[in-house]
Amino acid sequence: MLFAAVPAHGHTYPLVPLAVAFQSLGAEVLFATGSQFQDRLPVPTALGAEPGWRLVDGHAEAFRDRPGGRPPDDDFAQVLFIDITSPHLLEPTSAVVEQWRPDLVVVEQTNVAGVVAAKRVAAPTALFSVVGWGPRWDGVYDAAIERWGPELRGIDGSAVGALTDLVDVYLEAHPAFLREAGAGSEDAAFGSLAPFPTLDLAPHAWSEPGPPLPN
Repeated sequence: MLFAAVPAHGHTYPLVPLAVAFQSLGAEVLFATGSQFQDRLPVPTALGAEPGWRLVDGHAEAFRDRPGGRPPDDDFAQVLFIDITSPHLLEPTSAVVEQWRPDLVVVEQTNVAGVVAAKRVAAPTALFSVVGWGPRWDGVYDAAIERWGPELRGIDGSAVGALTDLVDVYLEAHPAFLREAGAGSEDAAFGSLAPFPTLDLAPHAWSEPGPPLPN
């Protein structure tokens, strides 16, 4: 099994408990993410982004040369995760997928490049919710199909022609009350159901070992 996450703590760490659980059941697990997490996770890691690149670099690029640091005028999620982030992740993640040929790829929700890399080889793909689903995410993945569609294949080898063909299962770890329209922050963008078969998960936290927090 391959796990793939954007290089940021809030995008990588939420997938770690699931990766550890599968590893404890005997699955061979590999986690593709940024170089800052190499050999720091409790499962084997691989480079899923250009060396040294982090999501914070993508934010800096998105806000660069904009008065007052305002988000781009276009949909911010599409700009950040397709236009800016994907070029730094797509080929490194694709290289891991091509070499490893996993039976399942678990991709965190904002890692559009991870989904594209998986569907280039028609790998079964699970999308792990880290920010919740809403209309903007329909737009993000519709834009991904528009950009990379001819390269993408479903698990039966057929072309991915619609959003519902892109992901095989959506893993939802948010409690029900957070999935209501208007809940959470604007960035969470809840408000609609994911257009994929959905499996509810119990949320679990993970962090690197460290000294205890002061009282």
